[in-house]
Amino acid sequence: MKRAALALALLGFFLLWLGAARVSALQAAPEASTRLDLGQLNLQVVRLERVDRIASQLGVDVSPKPGFILVVAHLRGQVSAPCRVLLASDGFLALHEPEQPPKEGDVPVSTVQSIAVTYPNSTIWLAQREGSAVSIAPSIKPGAVEMQVAFPVPDSVTHIQVHSRMTLEGETRISAKP
Repeated sequence: MKRAALALALLGFFLLWLGAARVSALQAAPEASTRLDLGQLNLQVVRLERVDRIASQLGVDVSPKPGFILVVAHLRGQVSAPCRVLLASDGFLALHEPEQPPKEGDVPVSTVQSIAVTYPNSTIWLAQREGSAVSIAPSIKPGAVEMQVAFPVPDSVTHIQVHSRMTLEGETRISAKP
């Protein structure tokens, strides 16, 4: 009985020590918990490609509806210190020419929200589920950041501009070249 009580007491002290060590480590590296917005990554579109579908490792397949194509924008940016960044499957916009000529007074541009985004420096897709956006706040190590964003655009579209909706100071233009 005394041995069991001693073992439980030692286990309790070990768990307290482990918790204190973890808190101490988190306090020693506050920069790892710094949050950046996407605008601070200085993302640039390095290439656009048309794909038939996206197979998410999380069990969600994405394919375009009839009359649409799936365009994937490959983005590249830079992080100077460890950080976290909020990503959402619908956190980007693609601006494109309208399918119909604009009426007088209308803005001659149409938009579409992204439906999937990869984790930074990964090929794992974060895709909408049943029309609902999915968000994450992954940790990013210093250095180059690469990610991909997918948009369903009308098949007549030949040019898009990619913008981020997830910035603290409003909309950030990422690129204008397909």
